[in-house]
Amino acid sequence: MQYLKNYRNRRLNKKRNSYLKSQQSVVVKLFEQPEFIISLTSIPNRFKTLALVVESLARQEIPAYEIHLNLAHQDFNDLPSSIRATLEQSGVKVFSVDDWGPAKKLIPTLQRSDLPVICVDDDLIYEPTLTLHLMIQAQLFPKNVIASRTHKITKKQDRQIAAYSDWRKQYSKTNGPSPDLFATSGAGTLFKRVFFHKDIFDFALYKELAFYCDDLWWYFQTIRNGVEVRRVPGAWPLNFIPGTQEQGLWRTGNKERNEVILQNLLKKYGNPF
Repeated sequence: MQYLKNYRNRRLNKKRNSYLKSQQSVVVKLFEQPEFIISLTSIPNRFKTLALVVESLARQEIPAYEIHLNLAHQDFNDLPSSIRATLEQSGVKVFSVDDWGPAKKLIPTLQRSDLPVICVDDDLIYEPTLTLHLMIQAQLFPKNVIASRTHKITKKQDRQIAAYSDWRKQYSKTNGPSPDLFATSGAGTLFKRVFFHKDIFDFALYKELAFYCDDLWWYFQTIRNGVEVRRVPGAWPLNFIPGTQEQGLWRTGNKERNEVILQNLLKKYGNPF
C-alpha cells in the first residue's frame, strides 16, 4: 500500500513540474511583483516549533510581502520573548487578536489587508515551491479560491449533501474550478477578501454555526458568493512536525464536530450546489 502511495505521489509531482514549465511567462511576472500575505495562528503548546514552520515559509521561492502570526489575546502574552524575537528576525509580524478559534489564521488578516492571503497551519513544514504554485493558479484563475489540497463533496441518491465522512478525501482526479471541491485550508490555500459573503466577519454567527471548523465556514461563505475552488495540480503530501498532533483539532473533537457543523450550515444556507 505504501509503495502504491509513493508511486502515485511521484506521478502527480511529475505532472506538477511539467505544468510549472508550461507557465514560464506567469512565473516571471510573479517574481517581479509577489504581492500576497502568508497568515497563520498558533497555540501555546506549539510555540516551541513555530520557528520550524516559519523557516519553511521564509524560504519560499516566491516570498510573501509579509508573514502574519495571529494570536488570541490570552495567548499573545504567553509567547516567550525569545521565540518572538526569532520569529520577528524572520520577518514575521505578530498580532494580538480576538479569539476566532482556528479561524484566527485568516479572518484578522483579511480585516487588515486587501492583499491576497495564503493561510497555512502551524504544524507543517512547507515545500519551498508552495507559494509559487498557488500564485500561478491565482494568476490563471483570479476569481477562485486556490487550494493545494481538496476533498470532493459528494451527494446522496436524493441529491442532498452526503455526510462529511462520506466525502472523497484528498481528491486529485480533477482540479476544477468546481463547486464540489472543498479546500482543506491549512495545507496552503489562497483567499481574497472579495471572495467572501459579508457574513464571513460575523463573529456571533460563526460561533453559533461553525466554531472550530473554519474550513466549512470558508466554503459556505465563498460558495454563497459564487466563488468556487481551484486545486493546484500535482501531489502535496503533508509533512507534519513531530509532536504537534496531540493538540490537533481532529484529535480534540473535529471528527465529530464536522458532521454537526455541516448540518448547521446546510440548515442555515441550504445545499451549496
